[in-house]
Amino acid sequence: MQPMRFHSHHGKNVHIADDGLIATRTCSFAHGICFGNRPLNQGEIFLVEIMNNERGWSGNLRIGLTQHNPDSLFELPQYALPDLVTLLGKSWVMAITKTQRYLFRDSEDHGLDTPIVDQEDDTRPERLLGHGDWIRTRCGTVRRDQLLPQSKRSPELFHESPALNRNNQSNISERLNAESASSHPSSPILPTEVGSRIGMIFTSNGKKGELYIILNGDEYGPMAADIPLSDGPLWPVIDVYGTTKQVQ
Repeated sequence: MQPMRFHSHHGKNVHIADDGLIATRTCSFAHGICFGNRPLNQGEIFLVEIMNNERGWSGNLRIGLTQHNPDSLFELPQYALPDLVTLLGKSWVMAITKTQRYLFRDSEDHGLDTPIVDQEDDTRPERLLGHGDWIRTRCGTVRRDQLLPQSKRSPELFHESPALNRNNQSNISERLNAESASSHPSSPILPTEVGSRIGMIFTSNGKKGELYIILNGDEYGPMAADIPLSDGPLWPVIDVYGTTKQVQ
């Protein structure tokens, strides 16, 4: 299976670098929509890390799935929320907020940006990612640590994992995060902060797909449970929006 990168079709304010691994919004706060360069497989984790933020804007990263194929080079709206979801449809996108207890989605029943309260109930009979230190995915088995910010991962894992040392820019980001963590070792990282790792995974409950969001190792969802899998493949969509400036 080919590794995921950012698609060459993206918002007009986005610059893609490092062989498709880094997406940067170069100006404004809008026109930051990006896609994966291939559809996401059921049971596969799509994961991004916030590398840089920009003050002066409101709102943060949006993440989700769409059945609009970026290979078709369709005209992109300014925003994933509400434009991609409401105007174009066939998209399921969540807005990331500072607190992990709340995410936001588009809802026909309740209007835009309807808050979803996570129950944080570990007594559920099954969690999609399980409870152990290892997670079985479509791409193989990975340590749960790899879903965490660098300051929360074991140092030996970081140094031993080639996937976490692809390029100099990611190494710089990791060192900055480590320095910040050493200065404030007891401060938890927020989902919108530099170094935060945000992911998603979808599975099937029969004919429909269910979308789960992963925030720094914590699983939330299903955030959407009515995705028509028979209508076409699902492409990862990221909106480098608001204060979020750069992701990898």
